[in-house]
Amino acid sequence: MFNLKLQDTDLCRLSKEAAETPLHLICSCPALMHKRSTLLGKHIMQPEDAKLLPARKVLLFLKATNACWEI
Repeated sequence: MFNLKLQDTDLCRLSKEAAETPLHLICSCPALMHKRSTLLGKHIMQPEDAKLLPARKVLLFLKATNACWEI
């Protein structure tokens, strides 16, 4: 959102704790911990583990969070 100039800051809209990057959303955003655990099997995920996830699971997670569709 920040890179698209749709926000004034790169701070995560959900957690307000870190830069809102795909890895932050998928791996460590505290606001998405429950959904991450339910859909991906871990509360917090290492980037190396995230890279091994099937694309289908990542897309289902991102769709369930609505994080990528709020443009």
